[in-house]
Amino acid sequence: MKNLKKTLSIFLAIALILSSAISFDSSSVRAATPKLSQTVISLPSGTSTTLKVSGTDKTVKWSSSDENIASVSKKGKVTGKNAGKAIITATIGKQTLQCRVIVRARLSRTKVTLVRYERIFLSLKGASIKRISSSERKVASVSIVKEGKEGMIIGLRRGRATITVVDTTGRKYTCIVKVEEPYQREKYITLEEGQSYRLRLNDTTQKISWSSRNEKVACVNSVGFVTARSKGGTYIYAKVGSKSFSFYIKVLAKKSQK
Repeated sequence: MKNLKKTLSIFLAIALILSSAISFDSSSVRAATPKLSQTVISLPSGTSTTLKVSGTDKTVKWSSSDENIASVSKKGKVTGKNAGKAIITATIGKQTLQCRVIVRARLSRTKVTLVRYERIFLSLKGASIKRISSSERKVASVSIVKEGKEGMIIGLRRGRATITVVDTTGRKYTCIVKVEEPYQREKYITLEEGQSYRLRLNDTTQKISWSSRNEKVACVNSVGFVTARSKGGTYIYAKVGSKSFSFYIKVLAKKSQK
């Protein structure tokens, strides 16, 4: 009887060890199964994302079903080129993993602020422009240039307009245009040496670039504060987009205090 109990104990111990070994082995196999980080990607044309393969130390070979739609580097970096669909394949030995890539065309700008008579170029990345129109032609005019690759927008007067671009497949894209008409209330300022004065342009929300023709006479900082330095005269320039303004600064000698 004792021998039977001893035999059963040994049998149970062996069974437990084998069960643990089998369980460990199967979990190791599952953990080692290669897996792709993404199986579907939607990319705007001109942008990139990187795919990764986990669960393997083996070399991964990458390929694209259509390099014209989406390319892939040796390290799995996927770049959207033209609108369409492509399959990115990761090959590990004899095993293959795949990711479906959808590339969307996009406008180079979707929102822009212009000054009157300023022009910009709008490109459609990943597709060709078939038509372009403006909701307010008196505010912003449009035209196609460079064989459908770009559209030109010209700000005509203060206001807002929606620019609609249609590609060769009929898909529509929009860009909101705001046109401003900056102006200056004063053009001639007299200061004494050491005095400061804030110059301003009205009716603009854009960044203004300030500069001085002669900083020895008067200098200006990035927000339009002018400081008179020495007797004389100079111009301070303000530029918004493609439009420039000038302020004449006359600096007088500092009055002596009695």
